[in-house]
Amino acid sequence: ANQRLRWANEEIIRSMVRTREVIELAPDAFFQADLDGRFTDVNQAACRLLGYERDELIGKSIFDIIPAEDADRLKALRADLLLPGRVNTAEWTHKRKDGTFIPVEVSSNILPDGRWQAFVRDVSERKHVEQALHESEERFRLTIDEAPIGMALVALDGRFVRVNRALCEIVGYTSAELTGLTFQAITHPDDLDADLALRDQLARGEIPRYQLGKRYIRKDGTIVDIELSVSILRTREGAPLYYIAQIEDVTERKRAEAAL
Repeated sequence: ANQRLRWANEEIIRSMVRTREVIELAPDAFFQADLDGRFTDVNQAACRLLGYERDELIGKSIFDIIPAEDADRLKALRADLLLPGRVNTAEWTHKRKDGTFIPVEVSSNILPDGRWQAFVRDVSERKHVEQALHESEERFRLTIDEAPIGMALVALDGRFVRVNRALCEIVGYTSAELTGLTFQAITHPDDLDADLALRDQLARGEIPRYQLGKRYIRKDGTIVDIELSVSILRTREGAPLYYIAQIEDVTERKRAEAAL
């Protein structure tokens, strides 16, 4: 019986050592704290994340590594985590030893014995990519919206997905009204067949783009002459996604040519 007990105790110790090794070598930062929020254990990744030595972090408080304005949010989280079975994953800001701040994603819970533990991931690179993507999208939006000629993103069935201000002015519809219509609905019936034939050739990949002079029917029923240029946006696999249309009002030019 004593031999079995010794073996069981040794197995428990070995298991604890393996668990400790896994936590110590984990790529994410690991923090353990008492209910007052004071760190009782951290791993190497936590030290790298915040720029402290291990013995500098032990004894510090969670409140020491967050901005002062997040203290009330942290207290509310602690109260919530004290409810049985609660786990929380959320984005926070942590303060490094050098005073700089980094965005992090924290997964935390409170163990039955009262220890508070958290795995923390640095998301600054993800935030940087998200910001770059947002700025790219904003530049794209401005390029479309502020273009001096009409521009539209058109679905394969002809629905206007996105339109700019210049196009709205050409056809007399608001953006909301136009995105509820198709290009077929505002195209002069006599000009529709030629447009549809070229659109189908473009979708099949038989032509890379096309230009066409045609007429739109404005909201007030008047006719406007336009010069249409269309290309296509495809997936990486080559499937057609959207038509990209540029529309120029050439009504005045047509009138001048007719007068000459």
